[in-house]
Amino acid sequence: MRIDADSDDSVQTASYKRIPYSHVLTRYGFDCGRRRLASRGSTYYDSTGAVLNRTEDDSLRWQLALPESRGEEFLREFCLAIDGARPPRSWIVAAKPGDNFSPKSVSIRATDSLLLSSGMPSSHTIGIDTARLSPVQSKAARAFNELPLFLRSLAAIGEELKMPSLPPGTYRVYCANHMIHSFEYLLVEVRPTAPRPGNRQQAPASTRPPTAARP
Repeated sequence: MRIDADSDDSVQTASYKRIPYSHVLTRYGFDCGRRRLASRGSTYYDSTGAVLNRTEDDSLRWQLALPESRGEEFLREFCLAIDGARPPRSWIVAAKPGDNFSPKSVSIRATDSLLLSSGMPSSHTIGIDTARLSPVQSKAARAFNELPLFLRSLAAIGEELKMPSLPPGTYRVYCANHMIHSFEYLLVEVRPTAPRPGNRQQAPASTRPPTAARP
């Protein structure tokens, strides 16, 4: 899903082509599924709010969000906000010769489905790396890894494997058959499911504060 949004970056002292400006409003495009963003243009203002200059960029030069950057923060907050407004969807990642997993990373909602599709004549035995996971995440990963091989394998071109629902977190999915050939990990980020707008859950009666009686 790719959607545009605005970001207001205020600065103390700066200039645009030697023209002093107070702050800049930058418009971004966000690709939530592939964890990337692109600048769509900027508008420069002086201290009174008057527009000094405006730039537009429709080339969509996508860049992956750098970890712990403001761009990653914008992407995470925006995608979390729109998650509650869309229905669950399916994501397909293909295992291809030379390209390994394609795409190499994907960001999904906890209620989404992730399908792995084989694009190679050789078989794939899929696993989830349990290193650096929390106890809850590790338990879910081990439950998948302990399934019989035929339930987590791809044996023919075009065959699909549905991955299990996983707790929110970041997982490294691998093919055990091709790890010795430098077959890279598939990085899967599972995001929490945001509540739908206007669909707030009400606290159980036993935990709600008592309502004062009307006179």
